[in-house]
Amino acid sequence: MSAPQDTFAIKVVGLGQVWGLKGAEDDWAVCEFNDGEFDAMLLWSDEKGAKACATGEWKVYQPAAIDLQAYVESWLPAMNEDGIRVNINFGPKSRGSVIEAEQLLAALQAARGGRAGTP
Repeated sequence: MSAPQDTFAIKVVGLGQVWGLKGAEDDWAVCEFNDGEFDAMLLWSDEKGAKACATGEWKVYQPAAIDLQAYVESWLPAMNEDGIRVNINFGPKSRGSVIEAEQLLAALQAARGGRAGTP
């Protein structure tokens, strides 16, 4: 069976984008885990998943697409350096899968055949 990040990576490589929840001040929705031990950026493979979570404490956020190449080249390395993880496909009935930024990067590289460059 594939790891959740592998399935996620295959889908987003085909679409060329990932989805997050963006605030009015260009901030992005994150979850705190283990009483503040670490944060994880909420990330979805489609707009529908992001939209389903723009409620409650995140109702001030709007679903927003992030170009996959920019995410791979800029966001993931910075998140890895800052110790921020990724929670992929979190949902109203799912806790998603929390992974390290470098794990998502590796899955994205594998999904595009291990090639460097454009995801």
